[in-house]
Amino acid sequence: MLPELKKFILSFLKDRRVGPEGVSLEQLQGDGSKRVFWRITPSVSGPRFIAMANPPNDDASRRENFAYLMIGKHLHQKGVPVPGIYTHDLKHGWFVMEDMGSTSLQDVVSSNKGHLPIYEKLLEHLLRLQISGANNFDPAWCNQTERYDRRVMIKYEANYFRDAFLHLYLGLKSEWPELEVPFNHLAETASRADSNFLLHRDFQSRNIMISDGKIGIIDWQGARLGPLGYDLASLLIDPYIDLPHQDKNAIFEQYLLMIKEHNAALIESFKRFYPYLAIQRNLQILGAFSYLTKTMKKPYFETYIPEALRTLNDLLHEVNDPELSPLRDLLKDEVIMERKKAFEPGDMVNTYTGQAGMVISEATYSKIRKRLKEGRRPGHYFAPGCCQNPDYVIQVPVLFEDATWDVMRAMNIKRTPNLPEGKRSHIQSIIDEHG
Repeated sequence: MLPELKKFILSFLKDRRVGPEGVSLEQLQGDGSKRVFWRITPSVSGPRFIAMANPPNDDASRRENFAYLMIGKHLHQKGVPVPGIYTHDLKHGWFVMEDMGSTSLQDVVSSNKGHLPIYEKLLEHLLRLQISGANNFDPAWCNQTERYDRRVMIKYEANYFRDAFLHLYLGLKSEWPELEVPFNHLAETASRADSNFLLHRDFQSRNIMISDGKIGIIDWQGARLGPLGYDLASLLIDPYIDLPHQDKNAIFEQYLLMIKEHNAALIESFKRFYPYLAIQRNLQILGAFSYLTKTMKKPYFETYIPEALRTLNDLLHEVNDPELSPLRDLLKDEVIMERKKAFEPGDMVNTYTGQAGMVISEATYSKIRKRLKEGRRPGHYFAPGCCQNPDYVIQVPVLFEDATWDVMRAMNIKRTPNLPEGKRSHIQSIIDEHG
């Protein structure tokens, strides 16, 4: 941490009559942005705070910081549960704000601790953001574009998918004239949705914090005017978590009820254009994860590409629009099909709690599950009656070094090829004995 930033933080604490003795400044794990965060924990009992640094070294960073400040204050005044910003310095890109905790919605869903009531409460906050947040919203605050419109859909989503995923990540050709018709049709259809609402633009489980039953929403700097359906799609097709199909339907229907209570006239348009907005969002996800993996050298995001691909394939078949058939047919490409498989038997993996295991084949799994105990680790695949035939995208059978097995969700394990050879040999000996 820069000495000047530390001085800025300590000055803020002094104004709140908190001395510098024993203050803890813990840097938090980074994600997909260049911003850096610290958790500020005073030595005395009381609230913790979050410091953020985003040096305005270019025009994009300056606009992002301005959007973060102005939109954050606006949403807070509207009663949307975003962190309160206590102090800021736009010249240096420094902020000190309310701490929303360290548990995300992704963590809650992964631990299988009754998430549907949280989603119901979250939808209330989302609708407030979308409707109340649009009142008196000044588009001049926006970081990138003032609206989510056809131009954004083509340039920042469809072409992002083409350039970052198909070309950069998969290494396929750079020109795709056969996709221009489906991309244009998709954007033309999606852009007909009523867009007089406020759009968060990245409304997914890692941007939703849960602390003592309270919900916090973060990373709002990309907000702009747009349609209702996009943020709900972001929530339901979120590749960081794998919501069971029945849960997705329940959340969708609950949202429809809330829209109906607000204005029943919105329902027909919402239902008509929602699937197209979901596909647009899915293209953006694949482009972003590919860019973060290849260009930003953050391989963590590669884990989620197979799930996002599977979702895109499902959405295109559900819509079943003939105009989108070139895009639907593209997903049958041999190279893309291979990428849908997240793990292979023999891969050494770790859970996010640090337990080592080996991905096992279907044949081994069918024997092991009858002879050894199930481990039921955090992040396991919990859908009832699943996994007779694992798909290695969502359902990944893993044998752990304690001789228990579990079927894990791909986003909750990571390849660790550099594990000590002794661990692989030990797990292999268990397979030889029981599988």
